[in-house]
Amino acid sequence: RLDVYPGAGGFDDDPDYQPAPNFLSGLVPQSTPLDACTFDPEGGGSLTVAQNPYLGPGRHPPNGTAPLDHMGYPRDTCAYPAADGSAPPHNCIAVPPAGSDLAPGTALGTGQWDLETYLAFHHPDVAFPGAGFNVCASNSCRLGDDATVDRDGDGRLSRWEVYRWEATTDHPPRLGRAQCFAAGVALPQPPFDPARRPDRRLLGAVVVNCNAAAASGVVALERGGVPLAGHDPVVNLFLSEAAGELAADHLYLEIVPAAAIDGVPALRRRDRVVLRE
Repeated sequence: RLDVYPGAGGFDDDPDYQPAPNFLSGLVPQSTPLDACTFDPEGGGSLTVAQNPYLGPGRHPPNGTAPLDHMGYPRDTCAYPAADGSAPPHNCIAVPPAGSDLAPGTALGTGQWDLETYLAFHHPDVAFPGAGFNVCASNSCRLGDDATVDRDGDGRLSRWEVYRWEATTDHPPRLGRAQCFAAGVALPQPPFDPARRPDRRLLGAVVVNCNAAAASGVVALERGGVPLAGHDPVVNLFLSEAAGELAADHLYLEIVPAAAIDGVPALRRRDRVVLRE
């Protein structure tokens, strides 16, 4: 999905495994040309986190001075320490749910992220439209001449909406084009209609309460699957960064309202995930 492949024979020439049109993840190559497009959060591989990665709001230009080599779509501001190293100062849910092993402050985001630094780094020719974080000034999210970037009309820009703006207005971010797929020659192949080739950064997820399912006598997921009841919630998720980028075995996802998508995509089986509660 994000132009990360194993070594030889790693599906990097198979159209069924092409990356999304914009695979920006925040990872950078350690060598040029790449001999493989592998990534290991514990070290190794040809792709790695930048030497000077994004550290949080207020640390990098335009509002800070810390150097910034590269950045993907940043996490919510509550996931980063303050500029002085103290705990995040923003309105973040600090207490994880009972029984969770998530670290305090990162259990669930607030939807506030540092759009200003993102635009300054990837699109310095575009004026920042915000009134604070990713909230649009005067409820207008105009970027350049594009007045439809706020796809769900809520007066703020999600990472998904910025991603779609980049893809539909020819504003590619830095290192946002495929380098590994098809040996770095062929870009992801069209068509990208939702039924045949959905955008592979958008995942459809069914949220299943496994404890409730087990209590009702439903077979466990590991034993062959849970029949989905009509009340099981379905959400659309934007894959904002490579799995395990800064935390091994973690996924960072942004919930995308159906109103922000051009119709709910018909996802193939491999593009469906199940979130276990």
